[in-house]
Amino acid sequence: MTLTIEHPSTEDELTELILFHDRVYEYRSARWPALVPVQLPMLTGMGPFAEDRTMHPIVARENGEIVARAVAAVDQRYLRRWDDGVGHVVMYEALPGAREATRLLMDEACSWLRDQGLQAARCGFGMGEFPFVIDEYETLPPNLVRQNPPYYHSLLKDAGFESEKGWVDYKIEVRPDLVKRWHSSLESVQRAGYEIVPLA
Repeated sequence: MTLTIEHPSTEDELTELILFHDRVYEYRSARWPALVPVQLPMLTGMGPFAEDRTMHPIVARENGEIVARAVAAVDQRYLRRWDDGVGHVVMYEALPGAREATRLLMDEACSWLRDQGLQAARCGFGMGEFPFVIDEYETLPPNLVRQNPPYYHSLLKDAGFESEKGWVDYKIEVRPDLVKRWHSSLESVQRAGYEIVPLA
């Protein structure tokens, strides 16, 4: 096994990095596909999303094949707002068994962020990304919400990351008794002189 860390820069190399997402999730019968038209301009520094953001794409290859990927990012918009010295590792994806590849990938990302003057790295929540799932792995989530495989949790922990905060998404079956309670609540609010207006 030969592991190498590379820094894709051409359009073809960056497209391969983006499409690796589909390889990771090909085992799912339903999944959100890679978004080349959205992500390629970001990685090449084009368009408004890339403004004030510096990207450092990284792939880990085993015997020539990508087994993990990530993009280290300095987000000046974020830093101007929060001033906390935190850089981001976005677009992380990995195949099963990519423990050593993930560790090397994250070491490279964190080293690059340190060279940019940052003191910490956050993976999984920054620059429009949503947190990693650490509980419900099989349900297809809403668009733009992670549906990562269960093994990501251990790969990221082994690479030195810690869970920062939990995010809970509750769902409930709509039953007749709940609908009745909702209508009763609306009537109470209206009697008090208020109006509930759905946002659209």
